[in-house]
Amino acid sequence: MANLTTNLTLTLSLITLVNLISQGYSVNDVRQQLIKPANSTELSSKCPNCSNDTNSSNNFHKRTKRASKDLNRRGSFWVKMRPERLIVGRQGSTVIIDCFVNDDINFNLDTVDITWLKDSKPLLFDSRIQLVKSNRLKIVSLTRQDKGVYQCLATYSPSPSPSSSSSSLSSANPLTASDYVEIILHDEAPTIREKFYSQSLNPGSPVSLKCSSTGSPLPKIRWYHYAKPLSHTSYRNKKRVSHFENGSDLFISWLNITSIDPEDGGLYTCEAFNEIGIARSSASIQVTGPPFVHPMDNITLGSQESLTIHCPYSGYPIESITWTKEGRDFVASRGVKSHPNGTLTLVDAHSEDEGWFKCEVRNKEGQTASGSLYIDIIEKPSINPFIFGSDLREGMRTTVVCSIGLGEPPFRITWLKDGIPIDHGNPDLRVEALGDFTSSLKITDIRRKHSGNYTCKAASARAPDIYSTFTAQLIVQAAPKWILKPLERYSTIRGSKVLMNCQAEGIPPPVYQWKKARRLESSASNELIGIVSGPHIHVLENGSLAIIDSTKADEGDYVCEVTNNKGPSLTSISRLEVHDPVHFTKSYELVKVEAGLKAEIICDPLGDQPIEINWNRVASSPTVASPSSLPVTLTNDDRRLAGILGINGVNGMKIGRELIPSSSHHSFLSSSRFQINQDVNGNRVISHVTLDSPLVEDSGTFICTASNSYGKAEKTVHLIVQGPPRSPRNLRSVEVASRDITIAWEAPDDGNSPILDYLIQYTYNNGIWTNSFETTSVNPKECTALISGLLPETIYRIRVLAQNTFGRSEPSDEITVRTEEEAPGEAPNNVRVESISSQTLKIIWNNIGKTRKIEGYHIGYRQVHGFNSMRDTFNFKSMSLNETLRQFDELQYQLSDLKRNTKYGLVIRPYNKKGPGVTSEEVFAQTLEFDPPGEIHVRINVVTHRSLTVEIIEQDEVNPISGYIVNYKTNAEDWEEVKILGHRKNFVLEDLRCGTKYTVSISAFNKAGPSLESQLLDISTSGHVPSPGSLESLLTVNSTSALIDLSAWSENGCPILSFVVQYKLHFQTDWIMFSNNIMPSQSKLIIPDLIPATWYDLLMIANSEPGTTEAQYLFATLTPTGGTIPPISSNTYSNWELNLGDPVVLAPILCAFIVFIVIFITIAILMSTKHQRTGNSQETYNTNDRQKMESLSMSSFALPVESSIDGKKIYETVQRKSGYGSYYTSPYAANRLAFCEQEASLTSNLHQIQRHPRMDPDPPYDVLLTRNFRPNSPG
Repeated sequence: MANLTTNLTLTLSLITLVNLISQGYSVNDVRQQLIKPANSTELSSKCPNCSNDTNSSNNFHKRTKRASKDLNRRGSFWVKMRPERLIVGRQGSTVIIDCFVNDDINFNLDTVDITWLKDSKPLLFDSRIQLVKSNRLKIVSLTRQDKGVYQCLATYSPSPSPSSSSSSLSSANPLTASDYVEIILHDEAPTIREKFYSQSLNPGSPVSLKCSSTGSPLPKIRWYHYAKPLSHTSYRNKKRVSHFENGSDLFISWLNITSIDPEDGGLYTCEAFNEIGIARSSASIQVTGPPFVHPMDNITLGSQESLTIHCPYSGYPIESITWTKEGRDFVASRGVKSHPNGTLTLVDAHSEDEGWFKCEVRNKEGQTASGSLYIDIIEKPSINPFIFGSDLREGMRTTVVCSIGLGEPPFRITWLKDGIPIDHGNPDLRVEALGDFTSSLKITDIRRKHSGNYTCKAASARAPDIYSTFTAQLIVQAAPKWILKPLERYSTIRGSKVLMNCQAEGIPPPVYQWKKARRLESSASNELIGIVSGPHIHVLENGSLAIIDSTKADEGDYVCEVTNNKGPSLTSISRLEVHDPVHFTKSYELVKVEAGLKAEIICDPLGDQPIEINWNRVASSPTVASPSSLPVTLTNDDRRLAGILGINGVNGMKIGRELIPSSSHHSFLSSSRFQINQDVNGNRVISHVTLDSPLVEDSGTFICTASNSYGKAEKTVHLIVQGPPRSPRNLRSVEVASRDITIAWEAPDDGNSPILDYLIQYTYNNGIWTNSFETTSVNPKECTALISGLLPETIYRIRVLAQNTFGRSEPSDEITVRTEEEAPGEAPNNVRVESISSQTLKIIWNNIGKTRKIEGYHIGYRQVHGFNSMRDTFNFKSMSLNETLRQFDELQYQLSDLKRNTKYGLVIRPYNKKGPGVTSEEVFAQTLEFDPPGEIHVRINVVTHRSLTVEIIEQDEVNPISGYIVNYKTNAEDWEEVKILGHRKNFVLEDLRCGTKYTVSISAFNKAGPSLESQLLDISTSGHVPSPGSLESLLTVNSTSALIDLSAWSENGCPILSFVVQYKLHFQTDWIMFSNNIMPSQSKLIIPDLIPATWYDLLMIANSEPGTTEAQYLFATLTPTGGTIPPISSNTYSNWELNLGDPVVLAPILCAFIVFIVIFITIAILMSTKHQRTGNSQETYNTNDRQKMESLSMSSFALPVESSIDGKKIYETVQRKSGYGSYYTSPYAANRLAFCEQEASLTSNLHQIQRHPRMDPDPPYDVLLTRNFRPNSPG
C-alpha cells in the first residue's frame, strides 16, 4: 500500500492546482505550488491516524520536481524586475533589486548578457553599489545620489549550432528585453516626537532629559545650554549625552546630570537636524539657589540682521531680570527690546545699536548676579548685479564682473558654480581680482558643461559669517547629442516587453518624437505616423519607447527624432521583429461528458508556422491494487490530474506518461474507439480526438504538444466521463447508545463526479424500506454519521446510499443494530426554591415525567456553610410519581424539620429502573431566621382635624417586629400605604384631610414577611362643612354697591379654601358671576355698579375639604338719597308694569315673537291640507291652569331642607337631573320662592313674570327672605 502521507500531500497539492487552473492560470504559473514541502504537523492534524514517513514524503517531492521539469514551457523572452516600478526608501537603508530573465525557451541562459543602467547611463559599481549576482543589484547605505531610474537590459544572442533544435533562435535575430524600477527617497524634515518639560529641582537631584525625533534622512540630535553646545564630557563630567537609534525611523537622545547644582539650571534645548531641516524643543530646568549668570560670548552681527539673546542665568526663585546698555538703564529703541523673561531682541540692526549689554538677575532676598557681552555691528557687503549673455553657444567666450558697492572692508570674494567653489587652477574658468572691491570670472572656450548657476560671494574679512551673494545663470545653447542611440534592429518574442532606448542631451533639453512607418494602401511607399502614448505603448520621459506585452501588430520600422532648435536634429531608424512562439489560449482544459455521450478533445495551437502537433496520454498500470481500499479519498479527477506531474503512488496506482513510439505520434490511442482528425485553416492547425459512447473507465489526461521554431507549448486536456457512484462499502456500527447510533463506511468510487452527500436510511426491524426514515445532506468527506432521536431498546435496520449529480448508487449492505436502555437523560429544569418558614423550604420544578418514562424523583439537600461544604454529599428524599402527579406540568415538595436561618443547596434527580438520571443544577435558599409576626389588634384613640393616633393593643411577642404597614383611604380615593419602622405601641397618621371619613388597616412585618392585616377601622377626622352667616353680618349695602364680609361664614373646624360669588336682579333668571375663586384672606368684597332701589339675589358657595355649602340671600340697594325701598309684596306685583323701553325686557319679547310667527306659519302650511285653521290665536295663559297653579301649596315647588344652624325647615326648590337619581339645587330656586312664574306656551319660548294672586303675607323687610345652603361632604 502506498504511503498515506504521500497520498494526502498529493490531495492538497492537486486541490490547489485545480483551483488555480479554474481561475485561468496556466500550469506553468502554478506548478511551484506543488513543490512546497508538506508540513508534517499540518498533515497530522488533518489525518490523525496517518503515519508520518519522512522519506516517502521527500521522494514524493523529488518526483514532483522531476515531473514539473517535464512540463513544456511557453515560448517568450522577457525581463521582470522585483520590486516593481517604484521603491520608496529611507536614507541609510539597503535596497536589493532582482532582474529575472524567463527560461521558457530552450536556450542556454549563459549566453544572456545583462546590462545595468541608471538614468540611461551605465551604472558604476563600487563597495557600496555592487552586483551580488549578474541579475541581482545591492545598494548599501542608500544616499540621495542613489535616486533615479534603474534599468535591466537583457540580450540573448545564441551561437549557431548545426545540431540545434527547431526551438533555437537564429544568431541573426538576437532577442532583447528590459525592465526598469525607480528609486526615490522619502524626504521629511525632523519632527520632535518626544520632548522634555520645564521643572524645578533641589540641588543634588539627578536629572535625565529625553528627546526623540523622526525624519528622512534620519536626523541627529545635539544639546544646548542656552546658546552653548554641550559636549559629552563637559561640565566636570556631570553632563553626559547618549544617543541610539530605535529601528530605522526614530533617533533617541538622553542628557543625564548625575547631581545638579544651582549653576546647572537654565534653558536647555534639544535640536534635531538633517539635510531637510531643523526642529528644536526647549524647556527650563530651575534649581533652587542664589542667582548666577553664565559667561556670554561677544557677538558680531551684520547690519539689518536680527538677533535674540537669552540671559543665561541660573538660580531659583528669581524675582527680576533686567538688561542695561553701556552702564545705563536700558531704554528700548527702534529695534532693541528687553522682555521680562530675560530675552533681548535686536531687529534690523544698525551701527547705533553697537555696545556693551549687561544682564542682571535678582531674587527676593536681594542677591544679584550679572553678565555682559559686546555686540559689534558690521555693515554687510552689497554686490552690484551682473548677468551673462542671453545667446551664448559652444565655442564663444564671456566675462562677468562682481563688484562690491557697499560694505565695511576688507572683503573676501569667492566664486561658486552650482554651489561648489571654483578651483583657481581650473583652465576653463579663470578668476581674477581687480582691486579690493572687484573680481572677474572669464570663460575662454564655452562648452555645454559650463551651463549652470554662478555665484559671487562677498564676505567680511573680520567676520566670515557675514556675507552677501549674487547668482547669475549661464545657459549654453547646444545642439542634441546622442547619449544612448537606438539599435538598428530589435527582435523579441510576442508578449515580451520592448524598450527602445533613445536618449540625447542638449541645451535647451531636446524634444523626442517617435514615429512608426505604415505602408499606404494606394502605393508601395510608407508614411510615418506619430506615436501617442497609451497603456500599450508610450514614450518615457528620457525619450525611450516602451512597448508593453508586444504583439505581431507592433512589428515594423520605428523612427526616433530628437531636436531642440539649436542645431541639427538627430534621427535614428530601428526595425522591430516580433516572433510568435507556439502557444495556447488555454493551457489546461477540463472536458466533462456523461457516460454514453460523444466526447471530443481539441488541440488548437497558435503561433508562427510551421507547427508540429503530438498527442500523449497519461495511463495507469493495470497491475496495481484498487485505490478504494485506502481510507484517504482521492476523486478520480485528482487521480487523473496527477498524471500531469508524472507522480507515482496515488492510492496505490503507478501513474506516468506512456509514449508508444510511432511515426504517427498517436499510437497511444490503440483502441479503435478513438479517432483523430487534423484540419488546416489558413495559418491555423487544429487536431481533434473523438470517442463515441465513452465509459467511466475511459477517463484520463491527454497532452497535446505543439512546437515551432520559437518554442513549444503543451495543452493538457483532462477528460472526465461521469456517471452515478458505486455503493458505499464496509458499513458498520461504531457506537451504540440508548437513543443514538454512530455508523461509519468507506467511500465508494464517485463515478468521476464529486459525491454530493450520503443518504442514511433506517427502519424498524419488522419495517419495510418504503416506510424508512431517511437522513440527507451528510457531509461526503466524513464517511460517518450519527443517527439520533431513536427509541431505547429497539432493533433498527440501517443502510447507506451515495449520491452525485448523475444519480444515486445502489444501497449498501444493510446492518441490524439494537439500541441500549437508558436512565433518565434529561434534568428537571426551572428549579426554584421558596422559603416557607424558619424550618421549611418548598422546591418547585417542571415535571419531565409527563413526557418521559421515569418512576419518580430524588430531592437532594445539603447545608451550605462555606466553600468546603460544596464537597458534602446530598441527603435525598424520594417522591414517587403516580398517574395523577404525572399529569401536572409542575411539581413541588416541602422539606421540613430543617435548621433555622441556615443556607441549603437543593437538587432534583429523576430515576427509573435503569437508575438515577441527570441531576438538575443546584439551587440555593436559606430558611428564615424567624416566622412572620402574628395578627395585631389596634384602635384609634385620638382624632384631630388632620391626624389619627393609632394604638396597638395586642401584637406578637414571639417573633420580632421590624415595623408596621399602614393602609388607609377615603371613600373616593385609592389605598395609600405608609411603612413605619421599629417596634411601637402607637403612632400618628398625619397630613390627613379635615372632616373626612377614612378606612384604616394595619399589619406588622419582619424579614420573614408581613402578618395578616388587622380588622378595617372606619373613622373620620374632626371638622364639618362651612356654615353661612346671617344677612346682617354678611352684607352691607348702599345705593350702587354691596359690601360682603367673608368672615361672617363659620369654618366649623376646617378652613374654607375658596368662595364662589354670583348675583342677579331679583326678577331675572341669569346669574352674574362675580368671581369663582375668592380666597378667604380677601376678607371683604365689594360688588359695584348696582342699580339704586333694586332688589337683588346673592348666591355664595364656600368650598372646604369636607365639602361645599351654598347660601342664597335677597337684598335691596338704597335709594339715591339713602332711603330704603318697600319690601316685596303683592302690591308690588299689582303695580308693576311692563316697561317696553327697557332693552332687557324688549329683546326677549321680540325674539320670542319672531320665533312664534315662524313656528305658526310652518304649522299652518303643514296642516292646511287637513283642516281650516282658525285665525284666532290661543291665549297666552290659560285661566284654568292659572287657578290650578294658584291652588298649589309651597311643598309643590320646594322640598324641605333641614338647616344646620337652628333646625328650621327652609324650602329649597329642587329639580331632578336627567339620568341621575338624586336632586340638586336649581340655580334659579330663589326666584320661585317669593313669587311664582306662570310659564307661557312652549311654542313661544317666552317667560312672562305674573303676579301670584295667593302669595304668602309679605315678610318683613329686614328678615332674610331666602337662605339656602347644602352641605356636601364625601361620605
